[in-house]
Amino acid sequence: MITRPASNKHKGHRGMTLAEIMIALGILGLVLSVCYTSSVALQRGFASTTSWADARANQLRVLDSLAVDLRNATAKSFTVSANGLTNTLPLTLTIPVRYQPNPILSSAYEATGALAGDPARSALALEPGVYATTGGMQYRDSSGQQVAIAVTYKYGASGTKRTIVRQIDWPYTATANSILALSSPLPSPSPSPAYTASREVSSFTNYSSASLSDPDNILKVTFTNKDMQLISSSDTAVVIRIEASPDSVHPENKSVLNDTVFLRETTFK
Repeated sequence: MITRPASNKHKGHRGMTLAEIMIALGILGLVLSVCYTSSVALQRGFASTTSWADARANQLRVLDSLAVDLRNATAKSFTVSANGLTNTLPLTLTIPVRYQPNPILSSAYEATGALAGDPARSALALEPGVYATTGGMQYRDSSGQQVAIAVTYKYGASGTKRTIVRQIDWPYTATANSILALSSPLPSPSPSPAYTASREVSSFTNYSSASLSDPDNILKVTFTNKDMQLISSSDTAVVIRIEASPDSVHPENKSVLNDTVFLRETTFK
C-alpha cells in the first residue's frame, strides 16, 4: 500500500520577521507623527483665529463707545503722546446731561451696580434750548442751570491684560448763560467719589507672553485730525486708530482699525 504524505494546510504562510515588524512600526510612527503635527497646527490656527476675532470684537466695541461720546461732546481734552505726533488716552469729554432725576421713582444716578453712571436711569428728559449767540443746543434743569457729566477714557491693566475703562463723573452744573463747549472738560471741580462710576469697555490680552513693560505691544489708541496731525480746538472730526497684538508669538503683527468721527456738537455750534 502506498501512503501519501499528509497535506500541510499552512504551507506558504510564515510569521513576520523582526525586520518587517520594525518597518511596520516605523511607518506607523511616521503616520502618527504626521497626525500629531497636523493636530498641533490646527490647534494653533484655531487659537490664532479666535484671538484675532476677539481682538477685532473688542476694537469695534471701543470704537463704537468712543464714537457715541465724541459725537455728543461739547468739550474735549486729549493727552499728547510721548512722541508728540498724536493724541492718546486718557481722554476727557464734557457731555450735556439730557436727563434729570425723577423724584417720584429714584435718583438718575447710581454709584454701584450694572447701571452705575447711567443718566437715563429712572429719569425725565430735559427740554433742550438754544444758545442765543451761537444757535447751539443747551440742556437745562428745572432751576435753569445747564448740567453735564464728565466721561473719561483711560488705560487699565490687570496681570497680562490691558483694558480700556470708561469713567463717568457727575453732575457738573453751569449757569444758564454759559457755553459748555467753551468750558474746561470736566471734572471741574472734582466730584465726590460717590458720584463717580466706571466700567471696563474692553479687555485686550497678549496671553502668557504679555508684558506690560511695553504696553503698546498689547494695545495702542491714538487720535489725529483728518490731516493725521495733533487735534486742535478748530477740528470738527477725529480719526481714531486702535492697534492690538492678538498673536503673543508675533506681537509685531497688528490688528489695526480706524474710524472717523464727526464732532456733531462742535460742528453745529
